[in-house]
Amino acid sequence: MAIDQAIRSGGSNPVTLTVERNGSGRDLTLVPGSEDERIGIYFETLQVRTPRYGPIGALGEGFRSSAETLALTIHGIGLLFRGVDINRALMGPVRITYLVGEVATESLSAGLGSALLSFFNFLSLISITLFFMNLLPIPVLDGGQILLSLLEVVRRRPLNPRLVYHYQLIGNIIIIGLMFFAFFNDIVFFAGG
Repeated sequence: MAIDQAIRSGGSNPVTLTVERNGSGRDLTLVPGSEDERIGIYFETLQVRTPRYGPIGALGEGFRSSAETLALTIHGIGLLFRGVDINRALMGPVRITYLVGEVATESLSAGLGSALLSFFNFLSLISITLFFMNLLPIPVLDGGQILLSLLEVVRRRPLNPRLVYHYQLIGNIIIIGLMFFAFFNDIVFFAGG
């Protein structure tokens, strides 16, 4: 997608692309509209038939797809603790809104049906990710409240209000810190940094 945007942004002017292969870089000059425009990277359009589901089959397919997305979300969160650059991995609401618009715009070129499918797939990804994140045992989120309730059930008496206050305070600090970090990443992204 980035290559396609680079070629389109150049208009009819030659575009220089740097290709890295086996650790060494090589510059290629591509002239849009010429015969050598195919640079060895092209995307073949595939025609895929989507099976028709009845109401029960569609519900089952929805659960299967949601479970697959949830597994990918858990795997992605695990990658954050294994050295992935968090500056590139964490997005705020501004960039998410931008990506929703970009997905819809890119898909419209393939038709309205494709655009709606891509748009709703992206929204379902965000919804499932937020569902999982909300269940993490971080204070202030639902997962934190569930943890407090479970502790009260196990202890068979209410928790110390001072402990709950400090637990909630730590949760607020974590959430506010993540919000500022996400907004800062959005600003850096749109500033071109």
